[in-house]
Amino acid sequence: MVKRWFVVGLILLLMSLLAVGCGIPQEEHDAVVAERDAAKSQVASLQSDLAEAESQIDTLESDLDSAQSRISSLQSEFDETKSSLTAVQQKIATLQGDYEDVSTELAEIKKVYPPGDFKSVTELETWIANHVQPSAIHLDGDFRSALKIQSQGLEDGYLISVVFDEDDRDPTGGWIFCAVLVNGGLYMWLPFETEVYSRADDFTR
Repeated sequence: MVKRWFVVGLILLLMSLLAVGCGIPQEEHDAVVAERDAAKSQVASLQSDLAEAESQIDTLESDLDSAQSRISSLQSEFDETKSSLTAVQQKIATLQGDYEDVSTELAEIKKVYPPGDFKSVTELETWIANHVQPSAIHLDGDFRSALKIQSQGLEDGYLISVVFDEDDRDPTGGWIFCAVLVNGGLYMWLPFETEVYSRADDFTR
């Protein structure tokens, strides 16, 4: 576009010179000169617009570079955040699994804790039949058997007492037995037997 106006200006200048040399009237000469000056002004304006456009292009290119750099930075931040989120999700999943395990374990504990009494003599007799201990020769063996029954009772949610009853006829002897409450009544049995008694003297006679 600049070259075009430059050529137009040269043509107008030649026309002006020819007009003077050929005796063109002054009015026409002045009109040609005025048109030439207008063309030169338009060329100068176009050159200014071009310079401004080039400056704007440089600014836009700089803005584009800044935007691309910002996009790259944001992408890096996004990837880092995504990675952190994945790690957090994995930790949450692990904690959820631990929570479910603890909840299951707690539910099992609540079934037997706090330990309580047998609901009926039939329930007691059934439980005793499945937890009979071997007969021992000495009291210390019976004592260990009674403690084992007590421990097994706690595991199943039952409160079982271990009792020693001294033999009045022989101070060196006596009996080791287990005792529980069933509906407010006291029931006892020997660790190596399944028979249940409601009074201690029933099996100490």
